[in-house]
Amino acid sequence: MPELDMNSFTGPAESDDFILYLGQLTLLYEKAVESLSEEPEKMKNMRSAVKIVVNELEKRFNCQMCGNCCNQMIGVNVTVTDMMRLGKALKMHTDEFKKRYVTQKEGSYFIGGETWCPMIRNKKCTVYKDRPKICREFPIKTPLMECYLFCCIMRAITGKDILPSPVRCPGFYMMEELIGDYVRRAANQLRK
Repeated sequence: MPELDMNSFTGPAESDDFILYLGQLTLLYEKAVESLSEEPEKMKNMRSAVKIVVNELEKRFNCQMCGNCCNQMIGVNVTVTDMMRLGKALKMHTDEFKKRYVTQKEGSYFIGGETWCPMIRNKKCTVYKDRPKICREFPIKTPLMECYLFCCIMRAITGKDILPSPVRCPGFYMMEELIGDYVRRAANQLRK
């Protein structure tokens, strides 16, 4: 497997610019995917390994309710089911909730749109029990985490350390050793 050049990758530990970090992670992911583009079986195995790691991490993730994830995101993607549940929680009809809080962009619905989620007060979610699906799955079951784990496994295959965390999340930090262990095991399986 070709070695990936990580010299330009800084991650959030060295940079407060989260958008820059996401851009770097995306470029690294694209490079990793490109390196496997002519090896469909290896690509399939990588994607399977990522799903296994995600499933294991999801079982062990313990949200610390710090609000960091909510205070990093602008425009929370919501489903119709989310809007119905949130409307009910706020004691308003779904249409009223949608009119008051939701914007539509390119066929998707967002709470907050171009701003922070209006359900956040004092850095805490006011609808935590009824929060949207994407919030329930964050940070583990997200495209960002899948991209991160894919890159970490690729690095482990080539004998490098895993990357800095893509999220500022105490629950995630508490699992860093476990994540490293899962990533190394997946890499060892893929090397065979």
